[in-house]
Order: sequence, then structure tokens, then C-alpha cells
Amino acid sequence: MMNEEEIKEKLDYFLQEIEKKNEEIKSFYERLEHHKKEARRFKTERDKANRIVKKLSSEAKESISKRNKLHEEITKLKEERSLLLSEIKSISTSLDAIKKQRDNFNSNAGASFERLYLKCQEDFDTLINKDTYLNKEIKLFERFLKNKKRLDVSSKANAKHKELVAAYNRKSEIKERLNKIHDEIKNFSEMSQKNHEKAMDLYKQVEPIKTKADGYHKKFIEKIEEMKPLQDDVSRLRDEIQKIREKMSPLNEKLNEFIVKEKEQKKKNELIKAKEKIEHKKRIKFEDFRLLFDSGEIKIKK
Repeated sequence: MMNEEEIKEKLDYFLQEIEKKNEEIKSFYERLEHHKKEARRFKTERDKANRIVKKLSSEAKESISKRNKLHEEITKLKEERSLLLSEIKSISTSLDAIKKQRDNFNSNAGASFERLYLKCQEDFDTLINKDTYLNKEIKLFERFLKNKKRLDVSSKANAKHKELVAAYNRKSEIKERLNKIHDEIKNFSEMSQKNHEKAMDLYKQVEPIKTKADGYHKKFIEKIEEMKPLQDDVSRLRDEIQKIREKMSPLNEKLNEFIVKEKEQKKKNELIKAKEKIEHKKRIKFEDFRLLFDSGEIKIKK
């Protein structure tokens, strides 16, 4: 069994060990703080670069979106142009046929609609309002019928002419629209190309910044990894300190027992000295009196 001095020496040794380990912990914390400072710096630089990357990428995506919308408009215009070209081809094909039909009707009519109309009107008025010989009336009526047929043919010629004019007008409208479509496609294509070039330029700007951000992130992770063994060392030292404290606990209890016994022995010795003073009728101090009173050697009568 260890005596009091041995316990004190052992406790002192343990305290020195704890102090050494606390110094080691302090050293590890200083290194950890350095790594944390570096890690924070790399993280700040990484986040700053990533914000720039995000901003440039957002602008690039916006340009791509505008380019795609312009492509959609160009596609619609090309589809419309294709339909109009088919229509103008159909009109061009039908023009010759309509023109031929009109010319045939005009040839068969042999005169203009207005002239034939006047002839028919004159013959009709004569037949209705004038008396003529029968032979002449028959010839007049036959001429009226013949001119009426020619008038009908001329009317068909006029209708074909109107159809021909409408076809030419539609063809002219289509050509005008095709010219506008051509200009719109050209304009949209130029705008699309500008947006495409802008997006490509922004993505080119992103690449080196993204590389830089990745580099900072790598360094940040490296610092975190470098901190782990230091943190493990701190945890290990704390565990060791805790184990030392656990070893010190029973020794402290034993030391306290020695101290209590020493105090008790000291108190007994002082009590003996106080009693001796009483027996030899020597002057006692207040402390001696209190000691004798507490021990029951002196009682106060009520």
C-alpha cells in the first residue's frame, strides 16, 4: 500500500503528464487553426469563383434560350415559305390554262361583252317595240339568239379574266410575303448567330474559372483531410487525459483520507495540549476553549 508521500509523487507525476498532453493539444490546436484558416480561404475563393461561373452560365443559358426561340421562329417561317412556294407553283401552273380558256371564250365570242350586250339590247328592243315583217323578225330573232350565246360566252371569258387577275394578284401578294419572309429569316438568323456566339464566348470564359474553382475545392478538401489526423490526435490525447484522471481519482480519495486522519490527529494533539493547560491551570486561548467545548470536555451549566 502506498503512503502519503508516494501518493503525492504519483499524483504529481500524473499532473505533469496531463500538462504535457495539454501542451501537445495546444500545439495541435495551433496547427488545426492554421489549416482552418487556409481551408476558409480556399472555400471563400472557391465560392467566389462558383458565383461567377453561375452568373456566366446563367447568361449563356439565356442566350441559348433566345437562340432556340429564334430557331423556332425561323422553322415556322420556312414552313410558311414552303407552303407559299407550293401555292405559287400551283398558281403559275393554272395561269396558262385559265388564260387559254379566257382566250378561247373571247375567240368564240368574237366581240367584247359590251358590244355584244348592246347588239342584244338593240335586237330585243326592235323585237318588242317595232312591227316588222315575219321573215325579217325571224332573222332578227335568230340573230338575237346567236348574239345571246356569244354574250354568254363573253361573260364566261370575263369570269376567266377576273379569275386570271385574282390569280396574278395572289401571286403578287405571295411574292411580297416571300420577300418579307426572306428578310425576317435573314434577320432572325443574324440574331440567332449573335446569341450563339455570345453563349459560346461565355462558356469559354466559364472554363478557366470553373477549373480554378475546382482547384480551390481540391485544396479545401486536402486541408480538411489534413485536419482529420490532428483532430484524431486531439481526441486521443483527451482520452489519455481522461484515463489519467480516472487513475488519479482513487489516489485523490486516498490522499483525502490521509489528510482527514492528519487533521483528526492534529485535533487530538491540540485537545491533549488544551487539557494539559487546564490541568496545570495555564492560560488557554479561545481556540483551546472552543476545542474543549466541542469535544465535551467543558460543559456549560444551565
